[in-house]
Amino acid sequence: MAIQWDCSWEITDVYGGIPGISKAGAIERNIGQIQRLSPTIPKEVMLGFHFCFGTFGGWPRFAPDDLGAAVDLANAAVETAGRKVDWIHIPALDRTDDAFYAPVKNLNARSARIYLGLIHSMASFSERLKAARKYAPPFGLGAYCGFGRMAPKLLPKVLEDHVEAVRIAKEIA
Repeated sequence: MAIQWDCSWEITDVYGGIPGISKAGAIERNIGQIQRLSPTIPKEVMLGFHFCFGTFGGWPRFAPDDLGAAVDLANAAVETAGRKVDWIHIPALDRTDDAFYAPVKNLNARSARIYLGLIHSMASFSERLKAARKYAPPFGLGAYCGFGRMAPKLLPKVLEDHVEAVRIAKEIA
């Protein structure tokens, strides 16, 4: 069994995207629930975090300038979870610039596996993978989000993109 925190509104908050709420103190505002609830999950149940840019209204719901606030929130979640975190998933936009990926060098995942949501917009996948590899600790690949809100007719193409991503990743290893 596994439980994954879907931290979409939390990410929106730490990037200052909730109208009328100051960006100041956003991590502290959002970390309390993780700190209270995560230790109650039995140790034999895996725990992961998905730091999402949102899919309501289309992906991404918002497009941050870089991954800095996502990394800060991920570090705080791992630090305060009060138990082992098994994975962290952070999506990546269709960006290839160093400025977007550079904050990932500050990710402190401890023993958690890291997954970057690079599998989308396949025309730029190899460039985004190369940019992310400059800064990120070793990581796995994933889609930008889960398949739960995806129209079923889109799933075959997304799965084809996953196969293509593996082929490309092996080529540029």
